[in-house]
Amino acid sequence: MYTKQIKNYVENLSELRDFVESVSSFLTKATNDELEHSIGDLFPFVLALSKLNPELPPNDKGVQLLNKLYGEDITLVVNKDSKGNTQIGFKCKGQAGKRSSDAFSRFHRTLNRNRKLYNTALISLVSSAEWFVSQLIHEYYEKNRDASDIKDKMLSLGDLFQIGNIEDARKFLIDKKAESILRGDVLDWIGFFKKDLHLSMSYLELVENDLLEICKRRNVLVHNGGVVNSIYLNSLPKGYKSEFSLNEVITISEQYLEQSICCFELAFVLIGMELWKNQEPKSESRGNILTELAFSHIKAGRYKVGEQFAFFILNDRKLNSTFRSIAALNYWQALKWQNRFSEIEKQVQEADFSDKELKFELGRQVLLNNFDKALKLLPQAIKNESISVEAILNWPIFKEFRLDNRVLKIIKKQPEAKPAELNKLKSLPLKNTKVARKKISNRV
Repeated sequence: MYTKQIKNYVENLSELRDFVESVSSFLTKATNDELEHSIGDLFPFVLALSKLNPELPPNDKGVQLLNKLYGEDITLVVNKDSKGNTQIGFKCKGQAGKRSSDAFSRFHRTLNRNRKLYNTALISLVSSAEWFVSQLIHEYYEKNRDASDIKDKMLSLGDLFQIGNIEDARKFLIDKKAESILRGDVLDWIGFFKKDLHLSMSYLELVENDLLEICKRRNVLVHNGGVVNSIYLNSLPKGYKSEFSLNEVITISEQYLEQSICCFELAFVLIGMELWKNQEPKSESRGNILTELAFSHIKAGRYKVGEQFAFFILNDRKLNSTFRSIAALNYWQALKWQNRFSEIEKQVQEADFSDKELKFELGRQVLLNNFDKALKLLPQAIKNESISVEAILNWPIFKEFRLDNRVLKIIKKQPEAKPAELNKLKSLPLKNTKVARKKISNRV
């Protein structure tokens, strides 16, 4: 029902990640190239930094060498700002000063490019969410034509003359409804789904405050040139401590951007999924998309996001039991890779997969570090095509199991094993089984 909208939204966020990663790599190379090209003319800045941190070079002899290289004295300028912080600059005379100033300007511009990249990406992130919410609203009213908040709306005679027909009038009302919701902030969007469409949205408890702060930070970037104002500070959730003070320039770090993308993906995908669940409870398509999302995030190391997607499936009793079994393994391993396995270890021990494919029991034993039992199951699981060699090599649930040197021996005996797959497994840093298991047990 909402397949197209959710897939497009997820794809947009994936493309945003890829774009930032590729452009950031390019800009980092450009910065390094500029630094290498201008390193001699940036020596005075090194000198200034050394005065802020005496542990940094250059020492007194280094200062003398710099003076000799430049052929002119370098004068350090020490000031105190209004907060009492020490500010150190420098003055260079003649051509040396001009070269240093030009080099610093070029280097500063390269650093600013990353800042602008992250700022632009954050703005794009919020815009993508806004577009997705609009798509959900339109799709909901297309599928629920008797919804009272659209059906009972009144249009003037002038509006009807201008619109032309009933179908266009209905679309006009949906557009107006979406516009009125999106005109508010992210809490208004959430409020619509919660109050008007009766979604429970308990999963938002973890991220709601972060969603609001991200949107407010985006507004500062768009409407106030990135300078923190009282509107931003006063609109933050109660108890939310800002990392910025009034009139400071907001910065977006790479880590903050990635956390923001995860936050928005988790929140709005699950809103779409709950809406879908309420209207089409037994949709296998919904189960497939959620399962793929949970797996892809776990594989990428975004364990918290994968955990929440898997947990949503576990609590979706309308999906068939196979989806929930897969979700259980994904949920358990997401916690294990976060060093939180103790929270569900008893649950994993008591789980019964006797009525499921052998791969589920294999995964359960691997999560419990019962490698001896897992190794007994592995040949049969491969033989009856419950699991493939490729899965053993690539699924994150087996990332420690496949380091056991007995796994290669078992796979080599399988006619299904391809040379390329065997070579890949041979290249892994295989470990002594007992030692490896002891280390794993200690970590968990």
